[in-house]
Amino acid sequence: MKKLITVICPIHNEQETIPLFYARIKPILNTLSDKYVFELLFSNNASTDNSLSIIKELCKSDQQIKYITLSRNFGYQKSLTASLNQANGDAVVIIDVDCEDPPEMIPEFIKAWEEENYDIVYGQRDLRPEPKIILWYRKLFYRLLTSISDSPTILDMAEFSLFNQKVKNLILKNSTTTPFIRNEIAYVGFKRKGIKYNRQNRIAGKTHYNLFRMVVFAVAGILTASTYPLRLALYLLIPLFILNIGLFTTYILTDSNIIMNTIIWIDLMYIMYSIAFIAVYLARVYNDVIGRPIFIIDWDNSSV
Repeated sequence: MKKLITVICPIHNEQETIPLFYARIKPILNTLSDKYVFELLFSNNASTDNSLSIIKELCKSDQQIKYITLSRNFGYQKSLTASLNQANGDAVVIIDVDCEDPPEMIPEFIKAWEEENYDIVYGQRDLRPEPKIILWYRKLFYRLLTSISDSPTILDMAEFSLFNQKVKNLILKNSTTTPFIRNEIAYVGFKRKGIKYNRQNRIAGKTHYNLFRMVVFAVAGILTASTYPLRLALYLLIPLFILNIGLFTTYILTDSNIIMNTIIWIDLMYIMYSIAFIAVYLARVYNDVIGRPIFIIDWDNSSV
């Protein structure tokens, strides 16, 4: 019996790229059809353009296409989680429809999974078509994340990957309301292989990913992968205590208002930092505890 591979394609307002992506990936999957059965699972994150209509039209001529539509925009990571819940494959591939991650690598992923017995195969980003300063900051961020993460991370990895059903089920066992799939892939461990590649330009349309969203994504990644910001408050406490003693002793000897103002300023900054991160982590705990669903599928506009 042929093995089933689910190819998850998250989308949000990608009406220009979907037909081009389909025309590019379909021949690649056809070359493997003698050994595998594929299902293309589009995860429509409440697109407001014609993306859903285009997918429905494709469905009429291709039974391998399935789709889910979320009731609103829940964000990229939650859209992926919704898709993983509906993926039935022996293995799952995640790829964006903008083709910045080349579909031509999928046969390499499958070969490493089947012939080399890797549980996880992922695209390891080398170069990207963007300014060098952005590339430098990206690499710096991932190395910072690796150094402070509570569990192992994978350098220069995104969600562009293949993993088996065992890994998928373990990823879905995490009940967090703030999923971060690439971190979950790293967390489960198992045998994995990275394949280097250069990221490409979008095949059409404009990216929804700007500098502000990059910063939000980076902060979310740190908060999900690490408790270091909380632990840093503890690490700073001892040197701060020693500094306070030294400054206060100097104040007693000199009666200098500058010294006292310095003590107050430093301590207030420490308190502000500590309260801010406690509040952020506490908000995440609150969201986890109240138990709202992290995504809602609009079944009237879904085919699964």
